[in-house]
Amino acid sequence: MLLWNKTSFFVKPHALELADPIIDYLEFCLKESSIYTIKNRKKASITPEFIMEFYSHVKDINFKNFEEMLRTYVGIVDLAVIYGDNIIRKVRDIAGPTNYGDNSSLTIRGKFGRILYGEKGYVMPNTIVHASSSEEVERDFRILKKYNLID
Repeated sequence: MLLWNKTSFFVKPHALELADPIIDYLEFCLKESSIYTIKNRKKASITPEFIMEFYSHVKDINFKNFEEMLRTYVGIVDLAVIYGDNIIRKVRDIAGPTNYGDNSSLTIRGKFGRILYGEKGYVMPNTIVHASSSEEVERDFRILKKYNLID
């Protein structure tokens, strides 16, 4: 049974120089397992207000990380909407766990995080990309639309 849905995906400002190789790798991995379509890929500017709303859950969990996000996540992102069968799970699997140390070199966060930060990892919670989870996808799209980042 096909479960055709959509997810949001973006390369964060601090990893923008790797956006094309990241998207190429994502597409390579998706081609191995599914039919998909990437739509509305564009560079978009995210503001502190967007970060405060989009990542508000981080503020309650770890305020220090949230403050660092406000300093480093504001700027230009490479944003895309991806459609496909069971695409939310597939993109999340390819992106890898949020915690850098939990990623193999086969995930986007593991592979490209090592390029940006070396084998020692990084000091702050830079996860390089955002990929909506099934629990947050509707919320993500609502906020992305509110800030005119997607149609």
